[in-house]
Amino acid sequence: LVVAGLPRAQPDYFPFKGDWPLIPAVAGQGTSASGENTRHSSQWQSPLLQPWDALRATSTTITVAWTPAWNPWCDVSFYELHARRPKESNDGGYPLVLADMQGLQFGEADREVDLPFEDHAAWGDEVWTGWGLQYTGRGRVFTMRVEIGTPHAVQFRVRACGKVFEDGCSEWSPVQTTHTVLSAAQDKLNFHLRGTGKNAHNYTVIEINRITIYKRRDETGLVLAVFSRLDFSLHWLRTYDTHRHRNESLAMSRDIRQFNQSFFIMVASTIAWEWHAPHSLVKTMEYC
Repeated sequence: LVVAGLPRAQPDYFPFKGDWPLIPAVAGQGTSASGENTRHSSQWQSPLLQPWDALRATSTTITVAWTPAWNPWCDVSFYELHARRPKESNDGGYPLVLADMQGLQFGEADREVDLPFEDHAAWGDEVWTGWGLQYTGRGRVFTMRVEIGTPHAVQFRVRACGKVFEDGCSEWSPVQTTHTVLSAAQDKLNFHLRGTGKNAHNYTVIEINRITIYKRRDETGLVLAVFSRLDFSLHWLRTYDTHRHRNESLAMSRDIRQFNQSFFIMVASTIAWEWHAPHSLVKTMEYC
């Protein structure tokens, strides 16, 4: 029995080399003349892309992995991994081409219209190229190289196929959106913050990469500056007189809460701030 199984075991072990045609997922595949499903192609459990994290990306590569597919009536012959890029990728488009539509952080919600990321127009087919085959084989991990200077985002989907036409292919996995990251040299930012108090008169300063965002000494309270984590663009800058007016403290607490984890928040004191700063503002700043 062992010897009889060797001719089958050997080709099953080694990965697909591209020496037979790929099997398309044809509508109605695996049905008989009466319309009843046959035992093979109707029983697939599709592979699922593993949860993706930016730690799997570099400035030029993205690594994805997926779970095994399963069919009780046939073996998995190979997996097909497809990918697509923003349409501007073919022209060496701007790396943050999708930033105006939605941030590239996986699962991020649009803060203005409060839509989950999969319902946002940024992920519609019209802004992406067609799907292209990236990998076929039995392995379940793939690293894609992305040309530096092109859009960061890449979408993936995967399916499994059997050996013969009757086995068919599974359904495509849900689409997964990924992105490359900046190199350490590009990702470095220099901060300079200086707060002042009644007994330490000077200019209150907020400076990013030697660009002055705020430099004044004629206001009292707390200066709130909010930056996007995506490209560090300034989204909010205001001084709240929390020293004299409780309503200003409540307004500051309310304004901070409208920003989610996609933003970086800086607060600097100017002259004095503590007389009318309530506990709610302290908690908001602690957990923002």
